[in-house]
Amino acid sequence: QDLLRDPMRIDVASQTDTHENIEQRLHWADNKHHKDALLDHILTGKEMEQAVVFTSTQRDADWLADRLADMGHAVASLHGGMPQGRRTRVLQGLRNKQLKVLVATDVAARGIDVPSISHVINYGLPMKAEDYVHRIGRTGRAGRNGLAVTLAERMDSGMIRRIQQFTTQNIPVATIVGLEPKSPEPRMFAPRAVDNKFGGGGKPFGHGRPSGPSKSFGNKPFGKPTYPPRAGEGFPPRDRAPFDRDRVPFDRDSAQHNRFSPDRPNDRHNSVFVPSGQPAPRVSAFDRAPVDRNTNGFAPRKPAGAPVGKGGFNKPQRPRQGGFSR
Repeated sequence: QDLLRDPMRIDVASQTDTHENIEQRLHWADNKHHKDALLDHILTGKEMEQAVVFTSTQRDADWLADRLADMGHAVASLHGGMPQGRRTRVLQGLRNKQLKVLVATDVAARGIDVPSISHVINYGLPMKAEDYVHRIGRTGRAGRNGLAVTLAERMDSGMIRRIQQFTTQNIPVATIVGLEPKSPEPRMFAPRAVDNKFGGGGKPFGHGRPSGPSKSFGNKPFGKPTYPPRAGEGFPPRDRAPFDRDRVPFDRDSAQHNRFSPDRPNDRHNSVFVPSGQPAPRVSAFDRAPVDRNTNGFAPRKPAGAPVGKGGFNKPQRPRQGGFSR
């Protein structure tokens, strides 16, 4: 108080807090057709003024808006893939009550403040539990009462459980006469309070450890197992040689260990026996026998000492045309 001048304190509501003027309902559906029948029944109710229907993807928003338009509803879709001018016109039509139903995604519906929205319907469940609180906050504006309806199938029971655990509230299950689900209701557990400040309600690291001096992790010898002391003196330790010196070295110079043996001269791998540790004899390229290139039948090889023409063949030298010769 001494350092501040006219201080004010502002309390921000937690994300897990839901408005008391918003009624929540959960309808279980057997399949997609059952969910569509429940949605149509809610949208045609007398108490419905304007509604926002949430879907999980942009494609589902466009598909559901077209389907509701074919059924006669004044509906439009709103998602992030639309141009800004079109989104502005859609929101203006919702405020002017030209639209009765708005099919939107989570990102596009953030910040919508229309007091006449009486219903929020979760046709597709959100990806995160905290998005559920932002969704149902589109209704119950300006002190009015609102209704948040969730249409879920049996495979959505895991997400429903996470939403109830996040909000620490049970969503009451409701049914509509003539549209009751045929499959049994999934088993749900009562939500428990979770401290979401640091991601959970577990104890911090080191909580409950016995008090005493801190111990280092590097004081123990590494690589040597420790055993409890024997009762009495026990046997004297045996002096064993190291692992790399406890056997006789391999005799590489012995012919019996060599796979190239002189006793097998006809083997193609044993034409020349070379003891281990000595280089094998190599034949120079100049000591090899000449290769007969004239094996194609054009001309026989000339005897030694005969003159050889150009290209190695005995061809007659023709004088050049024009009277000149070399």
